[in-house]
Amino acid sequence: MKNTCCVALLAGVALGCSADPEGSNEPAQKQGVTLRIASYLASPDEQAALQAVIDAHHAIHPEVRVELKPLQLSPPQTIAQLTGAAPIEGGWDLAIHTLTSVPGVHDVTLDLNTLPALAPLKANYHPAVAASMEATGIWAGMPLGIAGFNIAISNRDALNRLGVAAPPDSLAQLLQLCDQYVALGKGPELPVPIGEASDEFGPLVVMAAFLPGNATFGSSSSETELVQAWRSSVGALKTFADNDCVHLVDDQNANGSHHDENFDRTITGKNALGVGPVWGLGYFIAQGQVERGQFGFGSLIGDDAGFIYTVELVTANKDTPHAQAVADFLAVVGDPDVQVDYLRARGGTPATIFNNPAQMADPDLELAYAEFQSADAQHRAGAFPGFMLDLPKAVGPLRALITGQGSRDEVVEAYLCTMTRHPAFAHYASDQACIDAVRAIP
Repeated sequence: MKNTCCVALLAGVALGCSADPEGSNEPAQKQGVTLRIASYLASPDEQAALQAVIDAHHAIHPEVRVELKPLQLSPPQTIAQLTGAAPIEGGWDLAIHTLTSVPGVHDVTLDLNTLPALAPLKANYHPAVAASMEATGIWAGMPLGIAGFNIAISNRDALNRLGVAAPPDSLAQLLQLCDQYVALGKGPELPVPIGEASDEFGPLVVMAAFLPGNATFGSSSSETELVQAWRSSVGALKTFADNDCVHLVDDQNANGSHHDENFDRTITGKNALGVGPVWGLGYFIAQGQVERGQFGFGSLIGDDAGFIYTVELVTANKDTPHAQAVADFLAVVGDPDVQVDYLRARGGTPATIFNNPAQMADPDLELAYAEFQSADAQHRAGAFPGFMLDLPKAVGPLRALITGQGSRDEVVEAYLCTMTRHPAFAHYASDQACIDAVRAIP
């Protein structure tokens, strides 16, 4: 009897149909195994990207079923689901999520150092990514790709309607875009200069897009220059907020993600620039938009921009009853060809090392990879720093600023002093001492 297997994506849930064991020569312990994989499935690109990995796994291990479990695209909610505070029905063996969630799920995450067969795969990864994988003291997961938050997908028609010939590549040009929107009278008939999601990451991503690399990474030449860089960047964001030049969109279709609404606005010309992670490009790919030439992508403030990123990776439940099947799946994930297939649908930056980027055979991936490599070489790239991820505290002062209730200095002092301390100000004995030092800088 022939094997029959399918993986169907229906309403955000993948249902795996097992291979018929009759006549199979596979080891008995693998017969009937179902891997429960928790993942984000709110948009077509997420589904297509995961499908590429599942297909590659099925080609090697047809005897293993796959059942998908939905995750919330939000670090606090992701952590609650994986740790059992808001349990995933039926449990989970593997999870595809981001590095920003990993510290919170450390206690339930399998240390991949305990799986010797995976050890050779470590050498495939960019050193910065390899360091991120083990930042919690364990080898936490197998990376699929880097999601840089230095991206702005531009709608050329929308920019033209604002009288702008090209996307901005400096903070001054970004401010000119807002000025032009105001001069034309604003209003619902014009595209908003910048759009982003209204979840807890949305305001943070907008602010990160305004920050130069030396405000977050590398060695600042002085506290004075660092404070002045933050004031300049957050002051520019306040100008956007005060003039309705930034729009935060809600999860209107209640699918668990705010990002599809934001990128739909950019596709339809309601946003001139859709700010967000590089993987937002995957949504445009899935919608058949990138090839039309109407859209471009790149950092908002050119070569000065910081390349702030998280890593999308596959972690394993340390209590999984299917350790061998989990190890087999992770070995498939670690194949660079599988990762490129994943990223062609998802968008993003390869986490693996490519001595010849042309091996990717994808110009968008090659460009994203080159931007990451350049930013890393210039010391303006790094994983989302702890001082920016003090959620939900981080959202408060930013959301207040974007809604017209807060000030530039409140945001600067919060991020440098009163949340998880910016590393350059870690030496101050108290929050107040840090604030006093910041306020003393002209």
